[in-house]
Amino acid sequence: MNSNYLSKEKKSNTIYLTKNEQNIAILGTVIYIIVFIITIPIILYKFGFTTLVKIYIINTDLLATIISFDKGPFQNIFKYLYNNTQPFIGYLSQNIINLSVLLSLFYIRLKESKKESSSASLSIIFFILLITYLLPGRYIIKLQDKFYNYIGKKQFWNGYDINGIKTVIFGLFIVLLLILFEDLSIHYFSHYLEKIIGNLFKIIG
Repeated sequence: MNSNYLSKEKKSNTIYLTKNEQNIAILGTVIYIIVFIITIPIILYKFGFTTLVKIYIINTDLLATIISFDKGPFQNIFKYLYNNTQPFIGYLSQNIINLSVLLSLFYIRLKESKKESSSASLSIIFFILLITYLLPGRYIIKLQDKFYNYIGKKQFWNGYDINGIKTVIFGLFIVLLLILFEDLSIHYFSHYLEKIIGNLFKIIG
């Protein structure tokens, strides 16, 4: 989740887009939903990558953060996809993506809860929300900005900023590290939290 953070830390006052800018922003949101939230998970599922689908679908907010980097190759079509919520379409787009992530997460955990206790499911949800949903978006944007400035002079290929492409790839690498860290945290520490939650349930119940 991005927490309405702009890469240049602008004050988040509402701005109004021209008709053309608004149409491009709406198109970007529609493309993202159709391609990244609907089509890619279906393809992965049909090819039998069920575990990958679960990992992917609950991290589409991080993907949106990365590809809407304001100096990246998708800076026009995805300018107001997720990071910039000043115009209403940006605010709406970010909330649609966040909602899809939360619904996917709770749907997956509800299905898995048939095989495990409620406290086990809640402990896993806690780590997922903390590590890859609530905290990282703001800092991914900052790291992308710092990386873009660090790699130096702009280079262009067919009109595309090579440094922007490198920065998006760098962002994807950060997300992979976060997902790995999340998986390790769940594996090694979720059972401790599960016991705490289980004891709380006993006290309440």
